[in-house]
Amino acid sequence: GIPSSRTQAGDFHQFIASASTADLSAFRSVFQYNRDLANRTLTFGSALNVPTLTTSATAPYARLKVKADWQAEYGAAAATTMAQSAGANSRSWTISGSRGYFGAASEYEFELQDFSGTAGFSNVWGLAAGTATQVTTNATGAITGTIGVVAEGNAFKTAARLQNITP
Repeated sequence: GIPSSRTQAGDFHQFIASASTADLSAFRSVFQYNRDLANRTLTFGSALNVPTLTTSATAPYARLKVKADWQAEYGAAAATTMAQSAGANSRSWTISGSRGYFGAASEYEFELQDFSGTAGFSNVWGLAAGTATQVTTNATGAITGTIGVVAEGNAFKTAARLQNITP
């Protein structure tokens, strides 16, 4: 780290630790900001619940739904990315939501909507049916302070699951 005498007011060290399963299907991270380096103990959160993946439709393009229970330690926000890598036809969709958006619901659910009737939308931008799709779902929770705010002692943790589906 950099000694405080070599930094300016407002400078912080960012500590990041990550862990994953051997097959990379799940990972967890913890982040903390501090001005001065010192011995600290940070604890990883538990594994993210495995979301339920379903196919809502396959035409005019594939539509997936991701659903999981909120976990108290990751209660601030959640997101999912649905990605297909098919050379020049690669496509990706990310849907996210804050806990405030979901309110008191015990679960979060993200569904790729049908935009086919939207002016200017091309169905080729949607996910292709019959194509392997990697779905990454993650959730975040504050340990101390506010997520996204760089300030002394602020810390948060995240966890994610990687799954595959062919709609």
